[in-house]
Amino acid sequence: MDTEHTRLNLLLNHEIVNVVTAIRQTARSSMKQDDVRGEPSRYDEALRLLRADIFKQKSWRDVDPMLYLKPLLLLIKTPDISGPVTGAAAVALQHILRSDLITLQTVNAEASINQVVEDATQCRFESTYNPDDNRQHHSKDELVLLNIIQVLTTAVECQAGILINDEVLCKAFQASFMLGDPVTKPKEYGEIIGVYSRQACGRMVRLLFGRLANVSANSEAAAMSPDQLRSQCCHGVKAAADVLDFLVGLLAVKDSNGLAASVQSHEGSEAALLFAFEMVHLGVLPHPATTV
Repeated sequence: MDTEHTRLNLLLNHEIVNVVTAIRQTARSSMKQDDVRGEPSRYDEALRLLRADIFKQKSWRDVDPMLYLKPLLLLIKTPDISGPVTGAAAVALQHILRSDLITLQTVNAEASINQVVEDATQCRFESTYNPDDNRQHHSKDELVLLNIIQVLTTAVECQAGILINDEVLCKAFQASFMLGDPVTKPKEYGEIIGVYSRQACGRMVRLLFGRLANVSANSEAAAMSPDQLRSQCCHGVKAAADVLDFLVGLLAVKDSNGLAASVQSHEGSEAALLFAFEMVHLGVLPHPATTV
């Protein structure tokens, strides 16, 4: 067994252990508070079985990534999971996406990376309520959402990110924005999530338009159409157009009757407008071709 395969085995094992630990710690805390949860019985077993299968694999390129992604994604999109467990699953996903477990040659890589984004945009978790420390409660929930934004960004940036299709990439961008939207985010949350959200959106815009420039350059060099280059990148002009359309929609501030309204009449809309202008400007700037 080569060193790289061993490294990936140990990485995946480590991430599963971290998530299982979070589940058990939450279960112990819930028992002390007489809060009955089904987390250990419903999810712990699936992760333990997965852990037992890790060291049986010969080559991760021949393994469907959903084998190890599905239990983690379930913890992210299931509404009765506590914040700490959702956060642990999100961190595990980030580390997996940054590794070489999912490459362009991996079986079912395209469907898997798109599923990661789809499920991350559907994140639901139980609020980490602490009656003795309301401020800490909101900080913990905010941290979980920061990790979800990071999952979306990492999915787009990772090697398999070029396999994300137009529609799903646009969902990743919109979700990253909405989680930090100054107009809709809970007033108890601080400014950090808004700043982080805008940074994540900026990184996605740079990647999207950089990859679009790369597809265009390759098409001209090889005298091929963008459709023929789809195997190199699964998103392009449509995703760029949808993202720009979303941003332009932010610029069109409307009142409850759908009529144009002044910016000053909407709390926080100035920040949203500034964000939209910055992203549009970033999108229309000349972009050097990036490595897809």
